[in-house]
Amino acid sequence: MAELSGKRVTHVITGLGDGGAEAALVRLVLADSANRHSVISLMEGGKYAPVLQQGGIDVASAGMRRGRSGLRDFLRLRAMIRASRPDVVQTWMYHADLLGGLAARMAGVRAVVWGIRHAEVEDAARGTRAVLRASAGLSRRVPARIVACAQRARDVHVRAGYDAGR
Repeated sequence: MAELSGKRVTHVITGLGDGGAEAALVRLVLADSANRHSVISLMEGGKYAPVLQQGGIDVASAGMRRGRSGLRDFLRLRAMIRASRPDVVQTWMYHADLLGGLAARMAGVRAVVWGIRHAEVEDAARGTRAVLRASAGLSRRVPARIVACAQRARDVHVRAGYDAGR
């Protein structure tokens, strides 16, 4: 994958509420002036949406609702990604990895980077475990790279079926 210098990077995250991944995203995009960042949240607003906007970052919501989203919402997400004309799509957390990754690839983006933020998969809710299994199966085709927060997180996800080479 090419260097990111001067690239348009669209981040897709499940939500922008109070959490570790959300805070890391905010720190990253506000500290990186070499690239042009935009953020798409699968769900509405949250604590960090105004923080990002005050920092000059474009923030949009796909308007998805927990457990109630369908094809129309997915197609809206794909259109939003396409409209942002990204060089790279970075996804954050399982639902955004799966939905954002698929939408980005369908929008013609080849440089998709999934983000793994933790190593505790056994405690995940049943729906999240299903998303994890689907992502493991697609990890050979959707992301160009997978970034893990720690070696243990990488190892746990490889054991769960994620492509070790990505």
